[in-house]
Amino acid sequence: MVTKTVTITSSEGLHLRPATNLCKVAVSYDCDVTFVIGNYHASAKSVISVLAAKVKQGDEITLTCD
Repeated sequence: MVTKTVTITSSEGLHLRPATNLCKVAVSYDCDVTFVIGNYHASAKSVISVLAAKVKQGDEITLTCD
């Protein structure tokens, strides 16, 4: 398992275009790719899940590949 905490620097957060790019990269891996923001756990392989997290500029997310 690999875990990394990152800070979102984009002024618009993870809106549709960067969420789609994140999902495209995550889907290319055979492992589970998830992230946590606050109490919300999301699959990085699902655009809907990423958008539902409402990640804004300055938010920290913890990505996990397992």
